[in-house]
Amino acid sequence: MSVWMSTGYRGDMRWWFLLRPGWLALTAVVICFAVAAFTLLAPWQFRRAAQRADTNTAIERSFGIPPRPLRSVLAAHAAPTQNTEWRQVQATGYYLPGAEMVVRLRTVQGEPAYEVLVALRLADGSNILVDRGYLRPAEGVRIPDYPAVPGGEVTVTGRLRADALDPRVLTRIRDGRGVVGRDYDALLAERSPLQRRLADELGSALAIMPTVRHTAPELEPLERDAELFAHVNMTTLRATMAGSYLDMPGVSLPIGFDDDGLPVGLLVCGATGEDDRVLATALAAEAALA
Repeated sequence: MSVWMSTGYRGDMRWWFLLRPGWLALTAVVICFAVAAFTLLAPWQFRRAAQRADTNTAIERSFGIPPRPLRSVLAAHAAPTQNTEWRQVQATGYYLPGAEMVVRLRTVQGEPAYEVLVALRLADGSNILVDRGYLRPAEGVRIPDYPAVPGGEVTVTGRLRADALDPRVLTRIRDGRGVVGRDYDALLAERSPLQRRLADELGSALAIMPTVRHTAPELEPLERDAELFAHVNMTTLRATMAGSYLDMPGVSLPIGFDDDGLPVGLLVCGATGEDDRVLATALAAEAALA
């Protein structure tokens, strides 16, 4: 007589453990991640791929178009559009060596680099920014020696590039065109009495305050609404802008999380020249809060 019994095994594999709460939770997390990947991450990657394809197409197309005079392609103070970016142009003028700058924190093929930019003044009085290229750091951290720009009139052939700044940041920079020299001098003149008053008020003390007045906001509403972005941005920078204007050294310390689990920070700052005391106090506070 033979008896058959079910042991819960199938092919030497026991499957019922998948019904445990931990495995059910893990399965739910995997499903949610898969949904997010297909509905959120995949479209973002496709958009990046499309943008990269458009850029490659524009670059390839530009090789078949001979360089043209800059002002026949781009008007003064105008920004390159999708139809004009990467076009080859020629510009004639004089380099402004005093306006040359070296941009840090660049990477070329995964390696650190410096980018050299210099202004070129055209015959119509306008200036354009010329990217001279990249430099490999000397000894890993130092800006290496490189040739100076040539003197006299030069003709430069290059490709048009759009601004790399965030459009909202660029808008604020362009708004600064309305600030004339006398306004800037007046702000500096008003700053000195405020700095002295701040130093007298603080005495031997330091100022302690929240780094920002709120925790990190959701990004999507800010990207949709320019006015909301401007309001939140000014609220975010309220304390640090005042400190920057008054030349106050400061250190922001992470001190915990709010009820939603978002990080909050504490700003330790002092009057002008109090850098050492601010740093020492910040180190002591960091050790006490650890």
